[in-house]
Amino acid sequence: MLERCPPGAPLVMPVREAEGCVLAEPVVAAESVPPFVNSAIDGYAVQAASLAAGGQMPVDLPVVDEVAAGSCTDRVLGAGEAIRIMTGAPVPAGADAVVMVEDTERLDDGARVRIHREVSAGESIRGVGEDVHAGAALYPAGTVITPAVLGVLASVNVREVSADMSSAVVQFDKKEYRMQAVGARSGALRYEDPQSGLVWLVIATKSMLLDTRHGRQLANECKT
Repeated sequence: MLERCPPGAPLVMPVREAEGCVLAEPVVAAESVPPFVNSAIDGYAVQAASLAAGGQMPVDLPVVDEVAAGSCTDRVLGAGEAIRIMTGAPVPAGADAVVMVEDTERLDDGARVRIHREVSAGESIRGVGEDVHAGAALYPAGTVITPAVLGVLASVNVREVSADMSSAVVQFDKKEYRMQAVGARSGALRYEDPQSGLVWLVIATKSMLLDTRHGRQLANECKT
């Protein structure tokens, strides 16, 4: 039966249209994720030594800038300063740690921040390529493209993939399905059988339909 199912030629298609298909080639990350050093949490970027210098907590620091996700700052953080930062935002130059917002208290309408615990250098900071390094093999050929796979491909900016349609073999053991043209303008085809919904279900899910009695790839004959 499987010998009657020759593989079709791979198609290069947009990633957004590839769900349910099968990778025809391995996928390698073209860029690192994350592509820059960024904050793992909402909070305040600081120099860890600034919090340990006083020898006691809490510590009040001036807030000299703010970095939202999707933005950056040219401000270089100095000793004894803090920059408010959001998850995913680039860590400012001069900062070596991030204090989570739950461990802080806004003062003077955000002009200062009170920090209630010390942090270590590198805390809550994600380095370049911490999730995926450029050049890393992500998925081998033969991988079914599920929503989870699509998410990973999107995260490394993969726009197109070479993929095969997924295959399914359906055996008809009651009678031969007959095809008949309907609608001369559209050239559509239909199966004269109450169970023809199964046929179209297979076609709709990008599968190959095989009449095992005659070895015909019926799905390839169906045009919509």
